[in-house]
Amino acid sequence: MIAKKINLLKWEKIRDGVYTSGPFDLFKMDKEEILDGRTYEVWNIFYKSEFKRNASSLEQAKNACELANSFPKHSALI
Repeated sequence: MIAKKINLLKWEKIRDGVYTSGPFDLFKMDKEEILDGRTYEVWNIFYKSEFKRNASSLEQAKNACELANSFPKHSALI
């Protein structure tokens, strides 16, 4: 069986590099990281205004929030 991606959170774009949905806020940093010769964006993920982690793309950041939202008692997932 193939897992289907479900997007339950509705993301609102505040401005370039800033998105919000419920208790989650995503901020794109001005810096980029280089790993193994590839350049990655840096997105900060905040949950209820508290910094939780970084992600290397907007899609990865949104997926981390979706996962945490699916298991609300386990906010440590982000």
